[in-house]
Amino acid sequence: MAVTEERVSIVGAGPVGMTAAARLLGSGVPVTVLLAEVWNLKADIKGLDLNDRQWRTVTLDAMQKQTIQNKRDLEAASAEGLMEQLCSAD
Repeated sequence: MAVTEERVSIVGAGPVGMTAAARLLGSGVPVTVLLAEVWNLKADIKGLDLNDRQWRTVTLDAMQKQTIQNKRDLEAASAEGLMEQLCSAD
């Protein structure tokens, strides 16, 4: 895993921007995600509040699904590793 001190800025907090952020974070790269509306100076407080509520709901749902999948993957890998150890002990 490569770890860097340089921060990457991503303009856009939609699915593509958040996917890029998640992958970079997973690789040890610090990330700042900016809303495109803020970057382009077109945001108002109501729009930001709505975006925050929607983003938070979608993000929490995605994180929960990914966490469940990661747990399943780890359990499957552990079971495979255990079986390999048991079979190679003979």
